[in-house]
Amino acid sequence: MAKKTGQLVIRQHQPIRYWATMSAYVIALCSAGWGLYFLGQRSAGFDFSQLSDKLVTTTEYVRNLEEQKAKLSEQIAVLEQGRQVEQQAFSDVDTSLKSLQQEIIELKEEVAFYRGIVAPKESEGGLNIQSFKIEKTSEDRVYRYKVVLTQVSKSDSLVRGRVKIDLAGIRDGKPTKIPLSEVSGNTPPNLDLRFKYFQTFEGSMLLPVGFNPTNIEIEIEPAGGRAGLIKSFSWDSILG
Repeated sequence: MAKKTGQLVIRQHQPIRYWATMSAYVIALCSAGWGLYFLGQRSAGFDFSQLSDKLVTTTEYVRNLEEQKAKLSEQIAVLEQGRQVEQQAFSDVDTSLKSLQQEIIELKEEVAFYRGIVAPKESEGGLNIQSFKIEKTSEDRVYRYKVVLTQVSKSDSLVRGRVKIDLAGIRDGKPTKIPLSEVSGNTPPNLDLRFKYFQTFEGSMLLPVGFNPTNIEIEIEPAGGRAGLIKSFSWDSILG
């Protein structure tokens, strides 16, 4: 076992100031990150230059977070070797590291999203369903849903039309299809479609008793004679 140095003893006698400073730094980073993340979720109204700037800014922020993650990882390695370090201090750093890791994952997804709009692949042109996610809540049979539609077009034209979402499954042993409007409060049968680059639909839904969902079907009907889109997602594939 390596002998303790005089420097290590001094650090152990001043844990509060050290961890308070580091915690404040981490909290500031996380707060800035969340603000940036929610800012990027606006449904419409962005222009192409704003999307490009957003991509650069978010990419740089992810790089800074990864550097902070590396520093915290080094701190955890030091804490694991010290038997006399307060357990609470170790727990705080470990929690901060996990929070940063999750934030990095979310921001990388956001970077990929904006990159798909700013610099799309040729196969991704036109109207697309960028993502469809379902999340279980703490309430029984209540789920959160989020659908993101995108348009990749050189014309930058405004997309108008309607969106219809249905839940398909089994109820009382029989195949059943339920419109989203019947299980999602005040959601209208047809959602209004109006965007230039992307549009988000999200909310909550309460599944009927005895209904076991198997698929979610989404139908997009743009106005003006543009080609529509119909796609079915298996429940398990989009349940997060």
